Amino acid sequence: MSGPVLVAWMPVLLWGAPGWLVSRWLLPAADVFERTITALAFGIATVAPLTYLATVVTGWRLSPEMATTVSVLVASVALMLLRFGKGPEPLAAAEARLPRGQAALLLLVTVMTAVTAALLTRPAAVDALHFGWHCPHLASLYLIDGVADPGLVAWDPFEGSHVTHVLRRSVAGAEDLRSVLQLQRPGSTAYLAPLLLFLSSGGITVAIACADLLVLGFAVLLVGRHLRSPLGRMLVATVFFVGARALASYRFNENMIALALSMAALHLLVRSRTALVTAPVATLVAALLAHVVGVRSPALSLAVAALVLMRATPGTRVRFAFAFLAALSPWLLVNLKEFGTLVHVPELEVARQTQRLFDDTLFEVEFQFHPLNFPVADQLYRPPLHPFPTLIRLPLEQLQAFGAPLLALALAGLIPMARERRSLLVGLLLWGVPVQLLLMAIVQLGYHKMSYVLLSLAPLPLLAGAALGNLQLRLWPRVLLATTLAFALVVAPLLVRDVELPVDRRGHADFEPDLRDSEPDDLKRDRLTRGSLGPYLGAELDPEKGDAFGWELLANARAVVERDRIGKPLAPAPLVLWAPFPPESFAHAFLASTTEAPWAPSMLIGRGATVGLGTQSGTFVVAVRFDAPAPAVASVRLHRDGARYDIAVSRSGTSTIPGPRYVSFAVGDRGTVGLESPRLSVDGIPVPAQGVEYWCSEPQCVGQPRLVSNEPWSVAVGEEGILLRPGPARVLPALEGVATETLCTDRGATLLSRCLGRECTWYLADAAAAPHAARAAQSSTAVGSGPIFTWGDDGRRLLGHGGRCADRFFGRNPVYRDVSARDRKR
Repeated sequence: MSGPVLVAWMPVLLWGAPGWLVSRWLLPAADVFERTITALAFGIATVAPLTYLATVVTGWRLSPEMATTVSVLVASVALMLLRFGKGPEPLAAAEARLPRGQAALLLLVTVMTAVTAALLTRPAAVDALHFGWHCPHLASLYLIDGVADPGLVAWDPFEGSHVTHVLRRSVAGAEDLRSVLQLQRPGSTAYLAPLLLFLSSGGITVAIACADLLVLGFAVLLVGRHLRSPLGRMLVATVFFVGARALASYRFNENMIALALSMAALHLLVRSRTALVTAPVATLVAALLAHVVGVRSPALSLAVAALVLMRATPGTRVRFAFAFLAALSPWLLVNLKEFGTLVHVPELEVARQTQRLFDDTLFEVEFQFHPLNFPVADQLYRPPLHPFPTLIRLPLEQLQAFGAPLLALALAGLIPMARERRSLLVGLLLWGVPVQLLLMAIVQLGYHKMSYVLLSLAPLPLLAGAALGNLQLRLWPRVLLATTLAFALVVAPLLVRDVELPVDRRGHADFEPDLRDSEPDDLKRDRLTRGSLGPYLGAELDPEKGDAFGWELLANARAVVERDRIGKPLAPAPLVLWAPFPPESFAHAFLASTTEAPWAPSMLIGRGATVGLGTQSGTFVVAVRFDAPAPAVASVRLHRDGARYDIAVSRSGTSTIPGPRYVSFAVGDRGTVGLESPRLSVDGIPVPAQGVEYWCSEPQCVGQPRLVSNEPWSVAVGEEGILLRPGPARVLPALEGVATETLCTDRGATLLSRCLGRECTWYLADAAAAPHAARAAQSSTAVGSGPIFTWGDDGRRLLGHGGRCADRFFGRNPVYRDVSARDRKR
């Protein structure tokens, strides 16, 4: 199936067509702009959860046939309702209509803006199916994968090639989801899995485009409830859209999906100023909010806000409550099946496993949570890596993301909302405040985790539109707006710029710090407290944000139907075997085509060298060499018993190829702590497992070779960059006896060097591993004119806190030349 056909099929036909019919029935008076935006949202809110529910109940793998069947069923029901059912009154919300020409032009601009933003987005590695990360594609793979299929073929921008992701289990799709639900929430998996099913890596781009279109489109609709100017609508909506993407912090963000669907629900609730919300509309609002809860459980508070916002009869409110519970069934059933409880919060489960939760009692209720701030703590604390606790940082991050004018307009918009209907004001506050308060109570949140705030931001464009659309009423709202702007722009940031707070020494959850957290405190303070007149564009313009543009992911997309069956040799493309979840044992057997050269992932070396290789990581690569005559196909068997892997690689069929051949694959097993060194056998003969050693300074670190092979490997640095290549290192005898020099020690990272003329060997280690590395340096061999380097602790920590020491190895330039005399003096 061709790429354009796939893009048209998903999501236009799979979600858009049934959603269009549902929109026709619920909103008969909608213009073309509202019809298109609501069609996509309604399709997602109906087809995606039902497809997920079908896989969970039946245990069948998610397939194109299943997804299409559910879509057709939803479309058929909508057609029957259009033909035989009594829908809402056509004139109930005619006030929301735009003139045909304006609606069409506004739709064109909105679609072009969203699509362009998605195509020019640089998804980070975690978003873009990077083989070293198990989220988000592995959770979707659990639904897509069947025991007879090799998994998902996806283009990896970091590797620059297609990678075959293989997940072999003894159960069918949608079973044994307990562990994978720690990585990806069921609501976002239901949204993403069909996109990966049809478009593999291109599904990430389509997922981003759909979320962007919904956020921007519903922002236009919410602003337009009070502001009639199409230009004004688009301007305010675009500012909100850019700010929301900045707060999302990484481009495929589950919270952006939740924000988009919550905005759709809010639009339906406030669409008309006079008409009551009908029972069918209330039912669909329940479906939208239930999907949001499936993405993020704190969104349960939105259902309470919806009941307050809803202008409806008591019977309609009761129907909403029952519909909301019914629409939660896909997520509640999977939680009950896998965890024995209807509501499961993975963040708390992960934190409990790391034993970094804080025990306390509040109002005679015992709880475990991430360390909380005042009034639970005896005073206000700041986290170890930031000058401000979330209580202060979260509002400042939003101020920088959206800009003071938009937030000031939103605050001023509370006044006309209170004049219009008091319950409307209370409902909007309930929509936005609880999630904000929950996040602000936590002392430290990783920057990625702070994107949870998106759940509360749907009312912002509505309030901003109300402020702009009602300024003509009286003078004092204008005065209040000017005062609010001045306070937000000048006074508020200055009040907290120089605040000093004690560091919270309690154990925090293990949140991965964002690179901006590694900045010095003065830079953080300056960035968060400077005046902000517009939305933050840095996140969109940063060329280092990801490894490829969205259009590159889409251009290299492959359909699931193009895959080979597992009975045939797997393609010679890089293979990734995911085995992180079976608790005790794991067995896998497959045939793999051999290649002329071995494959070693660039994530092991060069830029981002330690991504995926940190503490408690079981990611390793196997590269086995067959001497001539070599086979075209190799048989591979893996078995894990406890913490050790047994790897058996043997020839399959005749061996007639002259020259050496390799079979290469990666094994991802992050769920097993303390993996021992694998045992390797080739053609039935046990051989020593050789590879690149990983220096470790903590007892819980994994200390086995990262690359398992039957021949030695070495690190080489030259004009081509940092390379991992087979063969022994070239010995430089002249280096023997040369003293090891400490170049610098910066924030716990030590850079060591041994040089003789222009022949140098470098070492990077954390403070605890430095003596170990120094001793190893005295007996190490060097390759060419570059380093064999080691490191300790979690390399991501060194990347974030190693200063210039780490930058010399993990900076933007992958080619590291000799250390000059001037550098050494530094």
